Amino acid sequence: MGNVCYTKYRVEGPHDEICRLAAKINEDIETGGKYGILRGMLYGHTMQKILPEDIHLMSGGWSVVYFEAPSKWVPYWESWQDYVREVVPKALLYYYGEEFGCNVCVTNDVWRKYFQFDYVTVLRPGHNTRKDIMKVFADESEFRMREDQWKQHFKYWDTRFLKGTLLHFVPYPRRYASELIEAMDTLMARENWWETTGTSLGIYKVKRLEGNKESPCSHCEECYRLRQENYELLEKLQKLEWQLEEQKLQKPVAAVGD
Repeated sequence: MGNVCYTKYRVEGPHDEICRLAAKINEDIETGGKYGILRGMLYGHTMQKILPEDIHLMSGGWSVVYFEAPSKWVPYWESWQDYVREVVPKALLYYYGEEFGCNVCVTNDVWRKYFQFDYVTVLRPGHNTRKDIMKVFADESEFRMREDQWKQHFKYWDTRFLKGTLLHFVPYPRRYASELIEAMDTLMARENWWETTGTSLGIYKVKRLEGNKESPCSHCEECYRLRQENYELLEKLQKLEWQLEEQKLQKPVAAVGD
C-alpha cells in the first residue's frame, strides 16, 4: 500500500445540492459506491462520515461542506471533482493535501480562502527532545495536531509567525523564511538531533496551484491584496531595523576623555 496523502476538501454549492452530496458520500462510505468509485479513490483507507456541523451556510443560498479523504501518494482532487459535480454541477472545490514522504504539500486555494497557512512543520520527537522544541512545535499546536503511527506532530504557520519563531532558535538576522529554515537545518545537523535524541523536524512550504480556475469573490481578492501589502511593509520594516542595528555595530566607540 502506498503512502497516505491526507487531503482536506471544501466544496461550495447551492445548499440543497450540498446536502444531497453529503448524503451521497455517507451512503457510499457504507456501500463502497457505484462500481467501487469511492473505495478506489480512498485506496483502501477509511473516511469519516460527514456530520451536520460539517456543512456551513454561505450567502446567496449557498453552503460549503468540509471533509477529509485519504488517498495514495497525492490528492485525488480531480476524481473528487468529477464525483462532486455529478450532484453539484456548479461546485467549487478547494483542497489541501499533504504526504511529506513524497514532498507533497499542496493546495489549489491560491486566494487563501480556506487554507491560509504558508508552511507546515512536522516534528518527530525522540527519547530526549529539547523542551523548548516540544513546547513550540508540539504542545502549542494552533490549527491541529495529528499523531499517526510515527508519532509526528503537525503544525501550520503563517510566514511571519514562523520567521518570528525560528529567530528564537537561530537568533541572527535573516531576511527571508528560506534563509531561516536553512539556518535551522544547519543547527539540527550541528547538534546532531537525530543521532543523539532521535528527533527530526521538517519544515515544508505550501505549494499553491491554479487548480480552481473560478475567479475569487471581491472580498477574498481584497483580503489577499491587503495581506500581501502587509507582508511587504513588514519586510521593509525588518530591513530598516537590521540596517540600524548594523550601523550601531559599525559606529566607533569614542575613547574616554574625547
